[in-house]
Amino acid sequence: LPRGNYFLTVDNGSLSLGQKSGLVAPMGYSAADWNGNNIIGISGSPTDLMNALSSITYTGSGGTVS
Repeated sequence: LPRGNYFLTVDNGSLSLGQKSGLVAPMGYSAADWNGNNIIGISGSPTDLMNALSSITYTGSGGTVS
């Protein structure tokens, strides 16, 4: 992934990032949104982005975790 701003969304449920090291929240977003939110905005180096993406947890509306 090239350096840049990336936005992740889900229609039902929420996302949480396990690995946050080296990430920043793009303008208009907050690092507080990285846990239990349906929209996440992240920016960082390619390595930090890949680490973050590999650590995402999705919790479905019914409490299902994957």
